[in-house]
Amino acid sequence: MAVIVAIQKTSLSILLALGTTVASAQQHRVLFIGNSYTSVNNLSEMTRQLALSLGDTLEVASSSPGGFIFSQHCTNTATQGLIDQGDWDFVVLQE
Repeated sequence: MAVIVAIQKTSLSILLALGTTVASAQQHRVLFIGNSYTSVNNLSEMTRQLALSLGDTLEVASSSPGGFIFSQHCTNTATQGLIDQGDWDFVVLQE
């Protein structure tokens, strides 16, 4: 599993990492774990659409309750359920 960590509020680092890692015409699963910076900006859908425009398909899922920090995700059943699904090609972490 490849892991991409986004430290800034911007999606630029995520998009650059996906662009250099994802080969054309492929399908990948991406899990976004974060807070309102992820959800309000609809980062998962924006990334999915960008990949689609390049000919790739992303299946995305997200757990991004407002104000959450990483320690809160450790006990959040929604986040844990998504992690337990496994088989993610990329996990994007945003705090």
